Amino acid sequence: MIRDEPAPVTDAYYAGDTATDAVAFPPQPEYPAPADPAPARAAAYKGMKILNTDYTKPSSYTENSTAARARPPSTPPPVRSEALQSQIAGRLGRGDVALGWELLGELAPSRLDQLTAQQRSGSLSEESLARVRLELMSRTPA
Repeated sequence: MIRDEPAPVTDAYYAGDTATDAVAFPPQPEYPAPADPAPARAAAYKGMKILNTDYTKPSSYTENSTAARARPPSTPPPVRSEALQSQIAGRLGRGDVALGWELLGELAPSRLDQLTAQQRSGSLSEESLARVRLELMSRTPA
């Protein structure tokens, strides 16, 4: 079996002529100059507001503490079914709320719930209300 083994390193290997030896790395300064921040990042830092950590002086974050803590709700509060049904009555009666309530009173509870859900989601169209009027008119004897 033949093995390729490296030749042993001797002092003669290191004792070469330094003038002809190749330099692995160019000389580096002992203390390099610090790098400047990139111009784009430096501009972003100029406009940044610094939070006041000195609690003896008010800052814009603490001047109106009540306003700073107040946040608008993420979703509007739910509208009560009675309010939605009143809106439906106004639309169903074409402005005459009393007539609209009479018409709503003739509807089955499941159909009223269906219309209320559509009004809540904003999908109750005038076409749907016209269908309800036709249903109610076809039920009543002439």
